Amino acid sequence: MKQIANALKITRGPNLTEQVRCALSDEILSGKHQLGDALPSEQVLAQQFGVSRTVMREAISHLRADGLISTKQGVGAFVIANHIYYPFRLDVPDKSDRDALLNVLELRSGFEVEAAGLAALRRKQSHINSMRKAIKAMERAVKSGDIEAGVKADLDFHEAICSATGNPHFESFFAFIKQYLEPSIKLSRKLSAGRNREYHSQDEHLAIFEAILAEDQQAAREMAREHVAGTIERANSNY
Repeated sequence: MKQIANALKITRGPNLTEQVRCALSDEILSGKHQLGDALPSEQVLAQQFGVSRTVMREAISHLRADGLISTKQGVGAFVIANHIYYPFRLDVPDKSDRDALLNVLELRSGFEVEAAGLAALRRKQSHINSMRKAIKAMERAVKSGDIEAGVKADLDFHEAICSATGNPHFESFFAFIKQYLEPSIKLSRKLSAGRNREYHSQDEHLAIFEAILAEDQQAAREMAREHVAGTIERANSNY
């Protein structure tokens, strides 16, 4: 396993994840990591760049979405490409741009509904554990009023569902699109908190989880569809 040769100096700021992502990407694109090479562990990389494991995890997720690396739970990350291809990109929606936010939410509806159905069919205990952990984290965030923690747990929950499909393309697409989902989820949670509706989203997530746990594909799809519709309704209520 190769070490990162000369990691860029990371400056503190709002683009911390992007700085790490670019530094690692440069290492791969410059040939310091060959195809098939294993990257150092998440913990080691975080120490080398002087960032938290959360930041490092997000940077790794972006590299996976870029198609540069592949990850396998319990094994690590491996270089699978030395070129970045950009077949599809979205504009990051600003919270004040209603149409952009709703467009992303509508796109979300299509793949998340099917992901929930497949997850109900194929989920393993490790996926159930990840979903349950995210559900509990969301509950704590709602009780404490921690919007940021709630958004993270929300994304972790849906990422676990995509992982449970057993289809790596669902995982890759979610890794790509979650950076665009974050603004709409954050807006929805802020509006819910302001209208004393914090538990609506929590109940929707729990319904999806229970359907997947029961291996009920039809119910999982329906609950996922209702959740996205609820998110759209809550985001729409600000306009």
